[in-house]
Amino acid sequence: PMQVYYSREAKGYAFATACALLSTYAWGRGLGYRTCRLPLARSASQTRWWIVYGLSTAAAMGTHYYVAPLILWQGLWVMGKTGLAWTRTSPARHETLARLRQWLLVVGIVALLLTPCVLILFDATVHGVSGVSRKDSLSLWSYLAWVGSAFGAGPDAKGAVALIASGGLAVLGIIGALTTDRRAFLSTWVAIPLAAAYL
Repeated sequence: PMQVYYSREAKGYAFATACALLSTYAWGRGLGYRTCRLPLARSASQTRWWIVYGLSTAAAMGTHYYVAPLILWQGLWVMGKTGLAWTRTSPARHETLARLRQWLLVVGIVALLLTPCVLILFDATVHGVSGVSRKDSLSLWSYLAWVGSAFGAGPDAKGAVALIASGGLAVLGIIGALTTDRRAFLSTWVAIPLAAAYL
């Protein structure tokens, strides 16, 4: 419902979502979290995915600054994997360090690409956000209820429909996390951007 709602507006939400999904997919392919089955050399394939990652991330961030928590999650995941590999003295620790360097390089290039846009739009964005944020902030439970309602039933949903939709969305998320072997990946993919957005 949320996607249908925003697809009717002349805004960049659908484009930002599509670019963010492509960014996450390309990030996983570039880092080797998702292996490529095509008969290409691994390094050539990874370079292509890093290019796709950089372009899709720049497009997503350039469309809406709320994509930043997703990029934060990606960085924390790469740093966490690197830290775990080094603390456990894994044989792949040098490879994880190389992955971290690659990610930092691409994100640095994305930041350089977006710097002119940020400099031009920064004052207007801060003024707009400060104008909207004059109320008291939501409690954590109110925030989670609002997010669940908006994602489950659309931004204007209220009452029983919002409660049922947000509860159903939470149940689906829990089932998804419990039935996959990548529980930490999926749960942090949701939890870190939600926590960053709340803060």
